[in-house]
Amino acid sequence: MKLLLCPHCQDVRKLQSRKTKCKCKKVWGKYLPDGVHAQVGGDRPVVLGLNNNDLVPAVKRFLGGKYLIGNTVQAWVIEKASDRVEHLETPPPTSPDP
Repeated sequence: MKLLLCPHCQDVRKLQSRKTKCKCKKVWGKYLPDGVHAQVGGDRPVVLGLNNNDLVPAVKRFLGGKYLIGNTVQAWVIEKASDRVEHLETPPPTSPDP
C-alpha cells in the first residue's frame, strides 16, 4: 500500500485510482490502472510504502480483539528514483493576466 504525505500540512492520504490531494492541496497522487504504479506531483510529495503482509494480519488481530503490543507494520519512504512511483513536475500556479 502506498500513502501520500504532504510535508506542508502533514496530511496523509491513501493513494487510490482517482487523484487525491492533501488538505492544503499542495501535493497530489493516484494509482495508475495497474494498481501497482503511481503518479504523484505538487510541492515535494512524499510517498510512504506499507508492507501489506504485515498490515493485513495486524488489522485482523486488532479487529478480532487479539491485538498485542509489539505487532509491527513495516513502513518506508519510497525513493524518488523508484520505478513504481513517477514524480511529475507540476508547474507553479500562474497568475491571471490583468
